[in-house]
Amino acid sequence: MDIVRNDGSIYHQNIGVNYRKKLTTQYTITPSPEQKIQLANAGLQWVTSSNVSGVGIQDDDLIIRFQNGSLYAYSGQSDKFDNVMKAQSKGHWVWVNLRRKPIQFKKIGSLKFKDDKDVTDEDIFSLVDKEGQDIQRRLLQMGLFIPEQTNVLNLLNLSDLL
Repeated sequence: MDIVRNDGSIYHQNIGVNYRKKLTTQYTITPSPEQKIQLANAGLQWVTSSNVSGVGIQDDDLIIRFQNGSLYAYSGQSDKFDNVMKAQSKGHWVWVNLRRKPIQFKKIGSLKFKDDKDVTDEDIFSLVDKEGQDIQRRLLQMGLFIPEQTNVLNLLNLSDLL
């Protein structure tokens, strides 16, 4: 069931979608048309995710906009743009490929939307970490693991496993 929020973004409840139920959160958020334009004007590509709403490149850095409005630059990671865009779970990709590794990052500002999550940056990172750990635990229960250098969600057709 989808809910249109006050700012026009769409809150997707992933009820009955088995791969999402087992491998990520129970909801995702799609930006509104106006938010998509704002993201594009900021040089970001919009994404549907529970914790990430935009991805872009600035010089050699990968830029991530989180659902609380914060913008972070991950130093030297611009070559990873296509990988994050292809990932089934953007938050999980961030956890595996950016949060678990010693990659330099810095907050470069914010791009606020009306219905952004009202949480601190530490809280949003905790949500990303928790989601990543939950997914890893579920994969281990299924007899799978997350290699250090690879995003296993991009290697497997998970619907075949469930």
